[in-house]
Amino acid sequence: MTEISSENLSEVLFKPHRSSLETSFISNSVEELLPNRDGTPRRWFRELHRDYWSWMGLDILEIQKALADISGSENKRTREGVLDTVYEYGPGNWVYEFSMLAEKHSSYAKSIEEDPVKKEEAFKHFRLAYLCYAMASYPHLQGDEMANHALLMNHLNYKKAASYLSGHFEIIKFKSEAGEGTAYVHTPDRFKCLPCVIICGNYINLATEYLRFYRENLFPNGIAMITLDLPGMGMNTGITLSANTGVLHEAVLDYVKEKLPYIDRSRIGIVAQRFGCNCAAHLLATHSSDIKAACMIAPIVNDVLVDPELLKLASLIQRASMCNRMGTDAAEWEQLIPRLQIFSVKRQGLLSGLKLSKPLLVVTSDRKSISTIGDAKLIGSISDKTEFMELKAATAFELFTKVIDQITDWLKERL
Repeated sequence: MTEISSENLSEVLFKPHRSSLETSFISNSVEELLPNRDGTPRRWFRELHRDYWSWMGLDILEIQKALADISGSENKRTREGVLDTVYEYGPGNWVYEFSMLAEKHSSYAKSIEEDPVKKEEAFKHFRLAYLCYAMASYPHLQGDEMANHALLMNHLNYKKAASYLSGHFEIIKFKSEAGEGTAYVHTPDRFKCLPCVIICGNYINLATEYLRFYRENLFPNGIAMITLDLPGMGMNTGITLSANTGVLHEAVLDYVKEKLPYIDRSRIGIVAQRFGCNCAAHLLATHSSDIKAACMIAPIVNDVLVDPELLKLASLIQRASMCNRMGTDAAEWEQLIPRLQIFSVKRQGLLSGLKLSKPLLVVTSDRKSISTIGDAKLIGSISDKTEFMELKAATAFELFTKVIDQITDWLKERL
């Protein structure tokens, strides 16, 4: 994705009309959206992850105000009764409301960034800006014209926020079999050779959403972090998703070993979540000698990809996201199901005969999910040093905190 100046971006972003489909119709031409799981009519196309947004540090009162402005809008919607489907870019449109919130924080941060006594405050508001732009872009679908502009603004404000952190930050471009990839690199000290964690994310969270994990958990423990979007998403939207979901992560690992002397190549770990565990499985299969330890959180590697009944539990956003990266339409859901099997690491035979002797932590929870115990056991079977951890929590907010704290403690002892 090409970078342009923030001034030019603003001119593009605030144009009054759009030419692309409204987000809920991208890779999802079904006329009527599925009802909620309890049978009630669906009021939102997007999932409202309030606990996650709160955990990330967003101002929930600001978020609630934006959601209220969206729900109260009288502007034309593409789907009657579905609140976040206002078509034109303006009041009530999801991208608009969260972009305006992001711009408020970004403008304030710029107004104080030259003040040496307000560095922490400037960081805070650049961080809120890129997080709000991430919300504007959500669910980060290819071909979503307005969301892609917000995505670029997310990238620019992330760079600004990262520049305020202690240590070293850089953006790397690297070659892979699928094309040129982009990754973010953070290290506490580039003049020391330090251990590193490579993040294998998912198709809900952008690579820019892991800065809190780095700043509050990895950095104090002298651990570097490399984060990158999966194929077909974010800054790697131009990379086509294929059966080898780890193609970019394999390439970035090779780049790290060859080009980044401040990363201790003998102490590289993986933190993967959900579909990112599929990517991590490829990384462990092809580069096991380069990985010292790996954490797999709520892995999705086989069951939901081959079981039609389990796949029915996939949310609208998950369905649209899957179809978007595969170039298909959720309206043809029954035809898509067989195609998903190419991503099953079991059907690929990727793990057959793979027996590692390195620390592997598989984290599950008691919350309902399309991630199964079967997948947890499957990915855990590849190492004779696997530990299984089931976390229980009353709220999603509590669960996020527990997961981060547990994997941080685990990584500290094993990298």
